[in-house]
Amino acid sequence: MTTALILSSDEPRAWQIREALTAADVEIGQVFATSHTLLHRLTQNLDQRPDLLVVDEHSTPMNQWDLIRELGVRHPTAAVLAVVTDPQPEDYASALSNGARGVIRYPLSYEEIASLVETAVGWSSLLRDAVRTPESGAERGGRIVAVTGAKGGTGTSTVALHLALQAVSAKPDDAVVLIDFDLQKPDLSVLLDVPQSRDLTDLLGVVEELTPRHLEDVVFSHPSGLRMLLGPRHGEQGELVTEFAARQIVSMLATRSDLVIMDLGSVIGESGATALEMADDILVVSTPDVLSLRGVHRLTELWDRLGIRAEGSTRVLLNRVSRRNDLSPDAARKIVRRPVLDAVLAEETAGLEAAVNRRDPTLATAAWVKNVQTVSHELGTVPAPTLSSAPRRSRLSKKKGGGGEAPSAAGEDGRAGAPGAADGHATYDGRSGPAATGDHDPADRPDWNGDGQQTGPVYRTSRGGAGLSPGTGDGTTVAPPPPDQPPLRPRSGPRRLNRGRSEHGAVSIETLGIMGMFGAIAAIAFQMVLVGVTVVLADHAANEGARAAAVGGSAQSAATAATPAGWSDDLSVSTSGDRVQVEMTAPSLIPIMEDFAFTIPADAGIVEEPR
Repeated sequence: MTTALILSSDEPRAWQIREALTAADVEIGQVFATSHTLLHRLTQNLDQRPDLLVVDEHSTPMNQWDLIRELGVRHPTAAVLAVVTDPQPEDYASALSNGARGVIRYPLSYEEIASLVETAVGWSSLLRDAVRTPESGAERGGRIVAVTGAKGGTGTSTVALHLALQAVSAKPDDAVVLIDFDLQKPDLSVLLDVPQSRDLTDLLGVVEELTPRHLEDVVFSHPSGLRMLLGPRHGEQGELVTEFAARQIVSMLATRSDLVIMDLGSVIGESGATALEMADDILVVSTPDVLSLRGVHRLTELWDRLGIRAEGSTRVLLNRVSRRNDLSPDAARKIVRRPVLDAVLAEETAGLEAAVNRRDPTLATAAWVKNVQTVSHELGTVPAPTLSSAPRRSRLSKKKGGGGEAPSAAGEDGRAGAPGAADGHATYDGRSGPAATGDHDPADRPDWNGDGQQTGPVYRTSRGGAGLSPGTGDGTTVAPPPPDQPPLRPRSGPRRLNRGRSEHGAVSIETLGIMGMFGAIAAIAFQMVLVGVTVVLADHAANEGARAAAVGGSAQSAATAATPAGWSDDLSVSTSGDRVQVEMTAPSLIPIMEDFAFTIPADAGIVEEPR
């Protein structure tokens, strides 16, 4: 049975349309009062699309013809009928140009409604049958991705630009368009060093009669293959971009492109809300901090209150992620109530600084490009790599030094060669040659000296040792190399041993050097301690000598008695007037010249006591 959805803000007219369609054997799914609720219903239930959409001329906030055009872009296989009171020729022309399949005259007529419904539903069925293929689930063209920021400075423009460049690089045959919808602060022209001779405001004068030719005159084609529609040169001109103009421009670009990426900035106005409503995917760029994550929450709540819905999902991308952040990506995912991409963009301030300052995105580091590629794969703007496209590493057919993996060889007489033999004895490095049966050419046999030692070339075996020549007595035979093949070089066991010994010697020398350095530092520190002790002892000796002189005693004897044996040998005491002067030499760990001895002077006053 045919199902239909009705849109009319006039309740009595909506009831009459419902009754007339029911009489024509049409099942009414739901009646909507606003265009936003209808678009939201079509977005949320993609698997239950109606056969017929009936749009009354009492349509808000979008007018009837704009809504029919939008429905034709989003759901081209759905039949749309327009209800008009006493339609005039211009109404039929508008219906035809905007994609309606017919015009229902109001007041309603049963015969007219039944005929129009049958014709429109038949056309819709034929169109769906024509486009239904085994690859109907494949990604359709004209996908719209909106990139917005939770707050200013989160990197929205940079992310949108590199997502677009990544899509162009991965799919050079697709038409990718980047729109700068940050109408107050458009920066994409700066990031790419693009001359801003034409911008979005140049289309406002012809937006009601917009054609592909007008778009081609304004859209800039970058050498990379990316097409760009730049934002206004002056921020105040952004207020001139109305909801209707935004819808017209985005719809026209989407129908002529495979992918449209919009940079909406962090401030969403009337035109930005329209662009969000048309987007298939919304990507909110945020940094892992409380203010930015709170901005995500407030922004999405605002969209919910305004009834802004997009065909697809709203997801959050974490930018500038670092181990130094107080909030980890897992903690940020718990704070945000929206889906967060598993892929994150690591902090690459140094890597992007040159790209931004020199206006050349190709100067971005490889780590940043790889992160953006991962985000593109998860977002779906770039197809993810498959196993068949991954590079394969060749597997070695023989293990290193193992004879059991070497292919066996056979001579012309059919006898098995020694490579890979069951007894583990290998011949000439795994190469085919005479069988290991002792049938060798005498000219190929190694030379032996009078002491029974081999003087010819020694070939290695699978055991890692030197091969024995025939007739050695242990039953081991080694095939000689072919005549045109130079003898193999012996294994580098001795060289490895010598290299290991030299490394051990270097380590020993370094250890001795470090120990010597620490010994010198310890000796200097201990010498300073001795000097400090000498200062204290010299002062004490001077005080004792002065005290003895005050009572008529010998200052020399008193000072010497108060000084330890290690310091008393070089002690010098003299009396000058009412003061006792002492000079004491500090002990030295290393004997040095007398001119460099540490001599510490000290003196003390003599206070004579009354008798």
